Amino acid sequence: MEDPLLALLYRLNENQMALGMAIEELTAWVVDRGSVDVGKAVELHMTTLEENSHVIADALADLIAERAGQRRS
Repeated sequence: MEDPLLALLYRLNENQMALGMAIEELTAWVVDRGSVDVGKAVELHMTTLEENSHVIADALADLIAERAGQRRS
């Protein structure tokens, strides 16, 4: 049986990654139309998403391993 908490966290992480990719595509579109300042501002905020995505992925992997009874090293 699937752990509902892990399934939820996995889906939330997946949604965050999808939103990040969509925002990157929209940013490229905005920059192509001349709004370079807006593009730079968005890219600055995207840095936070990218940095946090690694921490979230590692924490999720640790939680999955812990729930499966095998701690990651």
